[in-house]
Amino acid sequence: MKIFYIYGLLSQNAYMAADTINEVIQQPEEIINSVIDTGNRIGYFAALYHKVTVRVKEGILNNEFENGSCMEKPDVVFAKRYLEAVTQYKHERPSGSWLTAFEGTKKVSVLVLQHLLRVHCMGHSPI
Repeated sequence: MKIFYIYGLLSQNAYMAADTINEVIQQPEEIINSVIDTGNRIGYFAALYHKVTVRVKEGILNNEFENGSCMEKPDVVFAKRYLEAVTQYKHERPSGSWLTAFEGTKKVSVLVLQHLLRVHCMGHSPI
């Protein structure tokens, strides 16, 4: 198991090959738990992906989608992009929009929502 810091973010296995909705729920939980005490704003991204993925899973289990089995794949793909970006942020440079968003979390003058929207609008949505 790898343990590394990302500007105060301690996370075990920040990105492992996540192929199921359960795996992409677990990994953001690890990131969230690691930043609670530090107040690292990078945890807001993890919280967003976690909340959305949990809700999609609930919708699948409750038959809220016309084709629930097709909902898992795009959700997993989207969350994996975030998890890959977290790993890249530690080891190298992620793509421009992710780098801008992660670096922006250090600036308290910028709203977290602005960072989340920047990544989404820069084409990191799987759809």
